[in-house]
Amino acid sequence: MEPKKKNSTSMYELLSVNEMKPLNENKDNKQPNTPNPDPNTNQNTNTNTYISTGNLNSLSSFLNSTNPIPTTSTGEIDFQNKIQVTKGDFYTDPELIQKNCELFAPETIKNTVQAFILFNDVQKYKGILVLTEYRLIFKERNPIPIKIPDNYFKFPLMSIAKLEKIQNPKSDYDTYIIDITLKDTRSIKFFVKDNIHSTFFFNLETGAFPKDIKNLYTFTEAYHNEIKKEKNYFNGWNLYDPIREFSRQGVTEDNNLGLRFCYANKDFKLCETYPEFLIEPAQMTDEDLKQASQYRTKNRLPIMSYYFYNQNSDDEKCVPTIWRSAQNKGGLMGSKKNDCDINLIKYIKDMSKNLYIYDCRPKLNAMVNRLNGGGYENMDHYDNVDLTFCEIDNIHKARNAINSLYSLCLSEKINDNYKFWSAVDNTGWFTFVYLLLKNADEISKKLQENNSVLIHCSDGWDRTSQLSSLSQILLDPFFRTINGFAILIEKDWLSFGHQFALRNGINTKQSSEDQSSPIFLQFLDAVHQLLLQYPNSFEFNEKFLIFLAKVHNLNLYGTFMFNNDKHRSVHNAKETTISVWTEIYRNIDPYLNIYYDANSVKILEPNFAYYNIKLWTSLFMENNLYLRNEKFFVNDYDNEVSFSNVNDFYIYEKEMDKKKMKEKDDKYNELMKLTSGFYSKIKDNEEFINSLDDKSKEILEQVKSKLLLIEKMKGSGKK
Repeated sequence: MEPKKKNSTSMYELLSVNEMKPLNENKDNKQPNTPNPDPNTNQNTNTNTYISTGNLNSLSSFLNSTNPIPTTSTGEIDFQNKIQVTKGDFYTDPELIQKNCELFAPETIKNTVQAFILFNDVQKYKGILVLTEYRLIFKERNPIPIKIPDNYFKFPLMSIAKLEKIQNPKSDYDTYIIDITLKDTRSIKFFVKDNIHSTFFFNLETGAFPKDIKNLYTFTEAYHNEIKKEKNYFNGWNLYDPIREFSRQGVTEDNNLGLRFCYANKDFKLCETYPEFLIEPAQMTDEDLKQASQYRTKNRLPIMSYYFYNQNSDDEKCVPTIWRSAQNKGGLMGSKKNDCDINLIKYIKDMSKNLYIYDCRPKLNAMVNRLNGGGYENMDHYDNVDLTFCEIDNIHKARNAINSLYSLCLSEKINDNYKFWSAVDNTGWFTFVYLLLKNADEISKKLQENNSVLIHCSDGWDRTSQLSSLSQILLDPFFRTINGFAILIEKDWLSFGHQFALRNGINTKQSSEDQSSPIFLQFLDAVHQLLLQYPNSFEFNEKFLIFLAKVHNLNLYGTFMFNNDKHRSVHNAKETTISVWTEIYRNIDPYLNIYYDANSVKILEPNFAYYNIKLWTSLFMENNLYLRNEKFFVNDYDNEVSFSNVNDFYIYEKEMDKKKMKEKDDKYNELMKLTSGFYSKIKDNEEFINSLDDKSKEILEQVKSKLLLIEKMKGSGKK
């Protein structure tokens, strides 16, 4: 597909963080030519709002300060009624505010209020808080004297994980605190005067947690109409066509592979969380499939996801394939069985050499699921089928891991380099990435040996999607192109029912935090590891992965807002929302890998060793203010050595350990050389030895014994 040139400003471009500099630095160091309201002036206004950012000398208080803040009278602006508007005024002119905040075309201002950023509990930096239907923005009037990411104080409302209104007991005024926790664990606090400014909190809460999904900004007609009217508009919703994709793999309607196009799920009557179009063994009738589906959780019976055409195979009859499903309902002892499910598994196995079932869960978890009516395959019911447990933990452990990792990567602990990596390891995030790569590599090798694989977890839409799609990336160069990667996401994540709405924590009143989990982000991190190991094998670069990592849970694109195809159909997503691939193709150039070689390695064999997993610093540390404002260095024999990231430090530290060990060995060898030389000169001098006192003679005997021992060890090859 030809890259499209961008015709207008990309919405995401306004949200991205690319540079490390003071926020909106004034190049001429001139202050704005606008009135500077005196905080002590008693104006006839009705609100008091501040941002507390703490002590500049201690950036931890910058992020977490709850000190009472002196109030100042400022005016809330009602843009609908044009109250207190002064042309050219920094705080009240809507046109100037919109220009200063760099709002994109369809974005409109809902509320504004004057605000302060407070440093050292004394030094104030004035600005304005702007609430739009999509973002909350703080725009400072004068440059802030520390390095802050370009859009640190411009965050989408959908990036808010928690929003709380707290009474401020320390204040002399009747105020409350709006405590905001973002999905990357950052915390920002606003101090607001009670009652008078309650409309601001109400609008903020309504924007961040709407009562209905239709109230989310992505459904705004002005937003998607602005994009659809572009000259080179590309509809990303049309990118994936299942028949076209499976035909590319080699599975056509008149194939002789033993597979058939199946429409048993038309109108989602067989399984609500599967697509309407399926690939199934030709021997299975629609009625057989209906019976088999009843034996799997949520009717998610085995369906084919990928056919691997093995060019190196001598057996043309072998059809190595990847299948996916949910767990079976074997009961407490695994004794329950279903003949149609058994036949389905048999037909899959018969198409290739053998069938390997990969249960993504830890075995203990799978056993516990039997108590709840689920479970795993009883091998007594399936002939010549092998079962492997991948030991990947559940969504709750994954959520704990990412929260711990974000907190660590945003904290001052980044400068305590000797403890940092131990803390990273303790988050458990690397274990998830390691297990994904390890098991995907095993699955890839099984298919190369002409075997088929069935992957499932409990419901078959989280870890199953991760392993299925990663395996295909290893096997198929097409999925390493931008177009192919997009189709893979549409097929194995959207179409096959990964619950993006639940896992991303869609911010509605009905959303459940307990079901949110970084499943898709883990997958992207695993792809990032592959990109590091095979930099020439991917058409896309790291920016492409970072883009997806940032926007997939912001509810800006319909791609990541729904749980399944039925959910998308009910909400008419293809007509009422914009696909993320539309945004990609609006300006594809920044995401192209200049080192890409389409003829490079065909099948990837990753080094998944635990020590080889790299921390995704450009994503997880992007908003670390400590790293931006405190020199990141280690003192090496009074020579300052700086690093661009902690991975560089980790490598450097290992080299320094080797260097210090060598210096220690050299000093020891030199000492022994001197001692040996001294002893050789005096050992035959009886007159000198006899002149020594008893203590000196004892020491000399000890030296003699040590030297003899060293000679003995040298002879045996010991160090």
